[in-house]
Amino acid sequence: MGLVLTGCPGTFEGTVGGRSMKVISASFAAGFEGDTSSLPVTLRSSTRSLKNTERLDFRVNTLHVDGEPGAAGNARFSASDDACHFTTVPADEGSVTLTSASESHVAGSFSFRFGDDEVHGTFFAARSAGESTPRNCE
Repeated sequence: MGLVLTGCPGTFEGTVGGRSMKVISASFAAGFEGDTSSLPVTLRSSTRSLKNTERLDFRVNTLHVDGEPGAAGNARFSASDDACHFTTVPADEGSVTLTSASESHVAGSFSFRFGDDEVHGTFFAARSAGESTPRNCE
């Protein structure tokens, strides 16, 4: 088995439109009725405010916990300014490699291209009971 991160929500290397992010939170939500064939994963730079934050969302469409890259869909990078105005950039292409998956977590690495920008990193995402996105602009 490949890399398994514990106690660390993830890493993010590279920039999108000049913005990078420090990952402080990673989560995933299982599909309907426990369907794990498609998992939405979210990495965040803040869990308290929407102001001056970054977020990377992607969906793992095929799960292979064997170190081989799987298909990734709907990847997008979002960033807000100090007035909470968001800019979202969809990825042109990319892949996700899972190294560990269970009912409570998914872990692995990702690589995405956003125009001329490329980012890659790792994640250890805990299962989310529901959307925990900050709702305020403080």
